[in-house]
Amino acid sequence: MLIDYIICTSVKLDIEFFSKEIHFYTSGYPFLVSKLCKIIDEAIMDKETLIWEKEHLEKAVKQLLGESNTNFDSVIKNLENNKSIYDIVNSILVKGISIEYNLHNPDINLGIMYGLFKNENGKLKINNKIYELLIYDYMISKIQTKSTSGFENYNDKINFINEDGRMLFLAFLSPIINGTGFAFKEVKGGEEKRFDIVITYEQQMFILELKIWYGEEYHKKGKIQLGEYLEQYNMSEGYLLIFDFRKKSGLAGKIEEAVLSINEKEKKLIEVYC
Repeated sequence: MLIDYIICTSVKLDIEFFSKEIHFYTSGYPFLVSKLCKIIDEAIMDKETLIWEKEHLEKAVKQLLGESNTNFDSVIKNLENNKSIYDIVNSILVKGISIEYNLHNPDINLGIMYGLFKNENGKLKINNKIYELLIYDYMISKIQTKSTSGFENYNDKINFINEDGRMLFLAFLSPIINGTGFAFKEVKGGEEKRFDIVITYEQQMFILELKIWYGEEYHKKGKIQLGEYLEQYNMSEGYLLIFDFRKKSGLAGKIEEAVLSINEKEKKLIEVYC
C-alpha cells in the first residue's frame, strides 16, 4: 500500500520504518492503517516538501486517539455494555493475567467478534496497540473519578497496588505526557521479560518498574531485573517506583540512586519511594 501511495503521490518516506511502526500500532487492522496514513497525508505532512518524517506517525496516533469515530465508540460501548468482556480486558491490561485463547469460551468469542481480541501464540491479547491505548485512556478516566483513599488495612493497600496502582500512576502521568508521548504498560521485552511501564516522550524512551516493598532481598532482585531490562535496550538509566506501606519506614518521598554493573556496563537506577 505504501509503495502504491509513493508512486501515485511522489511522497518520500522510509518504507521499512513506517511499515514496521504502523504494524506495531495497528497489527494490520485495515481501518486503523488507513486512518493513520490519511491523517499524516492530510493533516501533518508538509505539502511543500511531501516528506513523511518519523515523528509524524506518533503525532498521527495522538490525533487519532483524540478523535471520535464509530469504531472507537463501538469499542467503548462494547466494554460498557458487557461486564464479562470488560473483566477480561481488565485482567489482561491491568492485572497482567495470562489468559488462554479459546474460541469455545462465549465471552472470548464475543470479544473476538467485536474485534477486541486476537490470538497471539495461544494467548488472548488485545487486538492492537491503538486499542490498548484507547482502553487505557478510558480506564484511566474511570480511575481518576474513583476514590482510592481510606484503606482499611495493609492487604487492601496491597490489592490496590496490584490491581490499580499502575493505572493510578498512569492517570498521574497522563496530563504530563499528553500530546508529546505515550506510556505503554508491560511491554514485552526479549527473553519473554516484561517491563511495567515504558514511556516515550519527545523521541526519548524511559523504562520504569513499579514494585511493592517486600524486603531487602526482593528489592535487590528488582534492581537486577531492571538493570537487565536496560541492557536489553542498550540503555544506561532506569527508574524504580517503590510502594512502601511500612508505617515507620520513614522512606516516603525519598529518592535514591544506585549503580549496577550488568555485563560490565554501568546502569544507573533512580529509586523513588512512596
